[in-house]
Amino acid sequence: MLKVITILISLFYCTYTAAEPTVWQAKKGQLTFVLMGSVHMGKPDFYPLPSSILDPFPHTTGLVVEADLNKDTQFEIPQGATTKSLLNKQELRRLTEIAKEIGVPEIALYNMPPWQAAMAIQQAQSEQFELDATLGVDLHFLSLAQKKDIPIIAFETVQEQLDMIASMGKDG
Repeated sequence: MLKVITILISLFYCTYTAAEPTVWQAKKGQLTFVLMGSVHMGKPDFYPLPSSILDPFPHTTGLVVEADLNKDTQFEIPQGATTKSLLNKQELRRLTEIAKEIGVPEIALYNMPPWQAAMAIQQAQSEQFELDATLGVDLHFLSLAQKKDIPIIAFETVQEQLDMIASMGKDG
């Protein structure tokens, strides 16, 4: 009986601790940084965000993000070899199965560069899980920063991200 109770308590504890986002605080001199990962898609039940994430925000003097998705909306999709030209027959059959599972026309995936096809598959799968790009944590904080006139510092542009992915071997 003790083993069963121990297992149940362990499962509850593990589930509870895994549900909280991880947030780090780093300090150097007078500077304090609050670091966290974010997701580009979300659900309504993500909100309100936990206090460990929200509490430091009113005191911020800047928001550093991967890319400023609100401002950086003009970009060009890099072209490259099509996915169809790089896959063998077995891989193409599997891609066709995946396309049917996610409700995306297979011809669209065939004609995209592999990196873009992978992103289209991820997008479709995310939507099947009822995730919404407008509810991403990154967009939430970008919107808050804009409303409060907090400077936004982006590590890179969306174009730089796309170009880097497309430049990887075998067209990404």
